[in-house]
Formats: sequence, structure tokens, C-alpha cells
Amino acid sequence: MGKILYPEHQVGMKGIENVSAEGKIRFFIRSAMIKDVRPHHHDFVEFTYFAKGSGFQIINGVRHPFNPGTVSFTLPHHIHSIESASDKSSLKYCCFFDLHLLFGTQDDSELSRLLYGIGPLTPSFADLDGKEHERVMRLIEELLQEYRQPNSVGNFYMVRAKLTELILLFIRANSTSGNAWSFTAFSRQSKKNWFSYLQHYVHSHYADSLTLDDLARHFGISAAHISRSFKELIGQNFIEYLHHIRVESACSMMLHTNMTISEIGLAVGFESFRSFSRVFREMKGVTAREYRKRAAELR
Repeated sequence: MGKILYPEHQVGMKGIENVSAEGKIRFFIRSAMIKDVRPHHHDFVEFTYFAKGSGFQIINGVRHPFNPGTVSFTLPHHIHSIESASDKSSLKYCCFFDLHLLFGTQDDSELSRLLYGIGPLTPSFADLDGKEHERVMRLIEELLQEYRQPNSVGNFYMVRAKLTELILLFIRANSTSGNAWSFTAFSRQSKKNWFSYLQHYVHSHYADSLTLDDLARHFGISAAHISRSFKELIGQNFIEYLHHIRVESACSMMLHTNMTISEIGLAVGFESFRSFSRVFREMKGVTAREYRKRAAELR
């Protein structure tokens, strides 16, 4: 297996680099004609709707054919790619957003449980037709309109409401189509794709005290083998990968919460403010305070 690419969310996505400045929330939607897309992952959720064309989409090692009406939902840091069935391009609508956009109250725990089940416990794909197809297309058109009018009254809440509806339609489509996986079925699949499952575990527990030895005990795989797999498949060692997830989460929290920087550093998993500050500056080239200040000036 070749090395998996890890682009930042901006790379190759014209327009998304200005999400914070233009839309004031980490949300971006576009249509694109695509052929093959190499394996990659990013810190955004990605909702994809295929309007034209055919081929295969692969998410965390699971291969699913796509045709007009196929939708997929990819959580942050889930590895995904696209293979076209012919030389012709396919038309897809991509919606990227930060998970924090959906979670604002304690009442969102049920939505959180459903979201984090996509991939490990339920399929990342659904094939829609009839009224479901029309309803999803209408929501995508409405989200496009909201994206083009970022300063309209209640923009944040309209985007949040429509994204929530879109995701719940996707989950319901899977639960009523007989496609839902049991955990046992996933466990069999995960024996073949153990690293994808491990990545999901890291993403779900990155804020905890997490080490290679912890992963080795949890998965029954040697720490040395896990370490080699990160380097071979991701191109980063485990600590670099964990730090990247933590820092990107911290960036989002700095933009969208009133927490202090020291509180954020601890919340995303760093043991001390000093270690958080050092790693943040190494990765971003500026201090966390300077990053927050510059981001605020763009809003």
C-alpha cells in the first residue's frame, strides 16, 4: 500500500482557505467535476453528494460504488479516496464543516453519538432515490445559498439547522434500508482494516492521556507494529499525528469558544500549558495567542 497523503484542509480546495474570513464559521460548500482523488484525510467533516457519473468511493478501506443519488459522510481524519469508472468526470457536491458547529448544548449528546457511529457502527454511504433524493438536493441548494450570503441574519443557525437535517436524513436512510452494520460485522471488517479503526479510536480519544502502549493494550497489537504503521501509512509518527489532531482542535476552539488558551490546551489533551504552547508554535509558526488575535481580526 502506498503512503497516504495528508493535505491540510485547504490544499487543492479552491475557496476553502477563506472559510473563516468569508463565512465566519468553519463551513464551506461547493460543486466540482472530479475524476480520481488520491487517499487523504483532513480535520473537517465532509458530506458528499454525487449528482452525475459513477465509480467507487473508498472510506477507511470500505469500497462502495457511487452513482447519481449516492451520498457519503466522512468524519475528520477518516481516510478516503475516489476512483472513477471511466475517463469522464463525475459531478459531486462537497460540504465541509467543523464538528463543533453542530454541538452547542448538552442536548446534543444523542446527535454526537449518532455522528461518531458513522464508519465504525453504521455505513459511511447511502444510495438515495425518490423523495429522499429530492429532499437532500433541496437542502444542498439551500446550504449553497446560505454560504453565498454569510452576513444574512441568523446565518449560523440556518446552516446548523440544515446540516443537522441533512445528517439525520442520511442516518435514517441507512437505518431503514437494511444497510446498518452490527458491531460484530464491523469487528470482522476491522480485522482487515485495523488501522482505520485505530485511527478512529485516536480521533475519539485524542483529548485523553493516550500513548502507544495504551493503543497496544486496547487493540492487542504491539506498540512497535503500531508505530511502524503510522510512519508507513500516514508519513508521521504517532506523537506527530496526535499533536496535529490536538492542535487543529485547539484552533477551532480558539475561534468558536470563549475559553482561555490555557483551558483549551488542557481540554485537547496536553498535560501542561508549556507543552501546548511549544507544540502549537512548532506547528503553526506563531503563538496560540497570536493565532487567536489574527483570526479575530479576520472575522
